[in-house]
Amino acid sequence: MAYTQTAEFELACKNYIDMQDSTDASTTYSEGELVALQDCVGFVLSDVAVSSKFAAVLVADRVSALKATEAMAAGQILYWDNSNSVVTVTDTTAGLPTIGYVLEDAASGDNAVIMTFDGRNTDLT
Repeated sequence: MAYTQTAEFELACKNYIDMQDSTDASTTYSEGELVALQDCVGFVLSDVAVSSKFAAVLVADRVSALKATEAMAAGQILYWDNSNSVVTVTDTTAGLPTIGYVLEDAASGDNAVIMTFDGRNTDLT
């Protein structure tokens, strides 16, 4: 049985930089969800309840991410497609934010890709 990733992002290394923030009285986040943090983005490592302090990964050496249905080659730039909640190597709108680089080739039928993650200066608002 093949492994199918369901979270948008999963940490796959010990080297990362996180950022601290808190949710308001109505916001929750699911594990692996990409969240906006001022002028950058990060992903949460576990579920976050309302009115809770949390840490989001801002930069990581190695991450597994849900990907678009396309082939990806090591070294390609990855963009965040917010409308589909996946990373992609195709910036069809010429304005998708850069979020990292492909580390290992991935076939079009693969569910996830191994990548670097850099959410600095990636404002999604």
